[in-house]
Amino acid sequence: IAPSRELCLQIEGIAKKLYVVFASDTAARGMDFPDVGLVVQTEPPVDVADYLHRVGRTARCGKSGVATLFLS
Repeated sequence: IAPSRELCLQIEGIAKKLYVVFASDTAARGMDFPDVGLVVQTEPPVDVADYLHRVGRTARCGKSGVATLFLS
């Protein structure tokens, strides 16, 4: 395999495993995203219930996951 083709195959392999979803709280409610391993929040939620809802998108069904909240 030519080096350029090998790189393309590696990128295609990564692309099949990486999904990025940008969603507001309203858009995320009621939607199911399977196998979410990371939740990144750029704004704090209004209350604890909203926080738990957001971070609850990861680590479902006994799987592990990470949730991060950026504050400034």
